Amino acid sequence: MRSLRVMVKFYREKRKSISTYGYRPHFVVRGDSEYLGIEFIESELNEFNVFAEAVVKILYDNVGYHKLKKGVSFDILEGATVVGEGYVL
Repeated sequence: MRSLRVMVKFYREKRKSISTYGYRPHFVVRGDSEYLGIEFIESELNEFNVFAEAVVKILYDNVGYHKLKKGVSFDILEGATVVGEGYVL
């Protein structure tokens, strides 16, 4: 299993809850348009609009996950809606 440690925050006005285990949104690297499917497998998130550490699992082969390098910022999307943001640790 390939995984990444990230810092993320979710926007209160865009999500109803912050439970993340098993949650499967997409990351989109800032300045790029490729949707990168991930699954949250660990998280310290417990409030909105505050950064917290999480671990996400990479779901697919042959996708541009190589873009997710240390320090890279990304948006968290549900469909076309940006529900949060983060960066790679």
